[in-house]
Amino acid sequence: ITSLTTPRKKNSVRKLTLGYMSGNGFQLSTSSRALLSLFLARSRQHFRVVCYAGEGEDGSGERALIRDNCDAFIEVGGWSLAQLAHQVRADRVDVLIDLLGFTSNSKWVGLAAFRQAPLHLSFHGQPFS
Repeated sequence: ITSLTTPRKKNSVRKLTLGYMSGNGFQLSTSSRALLSLFLARSRQHFRVVCYAGEGEDGSGERALIRDNCDAFIEVGGWSLAQLAHQVRADRVDVLIDLLGFTSNSKWVGLAAFRQAPLHLSFHGQPFS
């Protein structure tokens, strides 16, 4: 897997792409409730949001609202780390946000090593993991 080698051009006019990875698939949880307001309030003019869902549908209203308020919602539960890395690169993600951190439910903790996005962050999962 090739790491990200081409930085964004300065003064680029394309939207900043935010990629959110959730091992629990954005199912009903404190994380999904916290994120919902971010998705609803974001500037669609400036940000593109891609969600990578690790687990399937749970029927919750929160998951449905997140899915409906992002630009792409991709079910990746059966994917390998390499497949996910290729997809993140293809989606041109600028900021990749891991919502679980190092937990038993997060098989993608090694994705940052591939450097598929210029910036990798952890949010609301297991701090310092």
